[in-house]
Amino acid sequence: MIAKSFFHSKMLLFVSFQPGHNMMEQTYQQDIASAATEILSRSSVAELRKLRVDESGNELKLSGHVRSFYHKQLAQESVRPIAGGLRVINSVDVTH
Repeated sequence: MIAKSFFHSKMLLFVSFQPGHNMMEQTYQQDIASAATEILSRSSVAELRKLRVDESGNELKLSGHVRSFYHKQLAQESVRPIAGGLRVINSVDVTH
């Protein structure tokens, strides 16, 4: 088993993997989704704290409801720095 640590956008990730397994990538992506959820949960905007973050393949998907397009964009840009190589899909609905 090989262990490595990575520093990515103010987040230290410690991952371990075995040769022939894709555990490192899976752990890394789970950590990104968790980190994105954590970032939104600490937002001063209450609506952003209720959004959902899911990771699938090479995508990080945001979903839920906000009351303005500004908040939708704010959610997207809040998670983009830690998305790594994942594509951010903003499926947040704006309801007035």
